[in-house]
Amino acid sequence: MKLAEALIERKELNTKIARLKARLLDNVLIQEGDTLTEDPSELMREFNNSFDRLTKVVNAINKTNVETKVEGKSLAQLIVERDLLIKKASIMREIVGKASNRVDRYSRSEILILTTIDVNQYQKQIDDISAEARKLDSKIQFSNWNTEVELD
Repeated sequence: MKLAEALIERKELNTKIARLKARLLDNVLIQEGDTLTEDPSELMREFNNSFDRLTKVVNAINKTNVETKVEGKSLAQLIVERDLLIKKASIMREIVGKASNRVDRYSRSEILILTTIDVNQYQKQIDDISAEARKLDSKIQFSNWNTEVELD
C-alpha cells in the first residue's frame, strides 16, 4: 500500500470512529418500553476493531515518515517544516490584517492611529513563506504516492 493510501485510510477510519461514537451515544440510553435501533455491543465491537486498525495504520505511517528520506531529510522533518511554515504565514497574515485596518477619524481632534510595520515588506515575507510551504508540500505529496507502507 502506498503512503498516500494509508493516509486516506487513516482519515476514513477517523470519520468512521466519529460516526460510531455518535451511534453509540444514541443507543446507550433508551426510554423504558422502547426498543434499541442498534445493538450497542455490535457497535462497540466495530468501534474497537476500527481503533485497532487505526492504531496499526498510524504506527505504519509514522514509521514510514521517519524512515523515508527526501533530499537528505526524513519525511517527518519535511512535514514539521511545512506545518510550521503554514502556521507562521497564518500568524503573519493576521498581523498584516490588523496593521491594514484603517481607523476612521471623524474630526481632527481624534487620535490618529498609525501602522508600526511595513505592510508591503511583511506581505512579501508571507508570499515567500507560502511559496516555500507549497514546495515542501509538493515534495511530501510526491513522496506519499511513491513510498510503500508496510502494515503489520
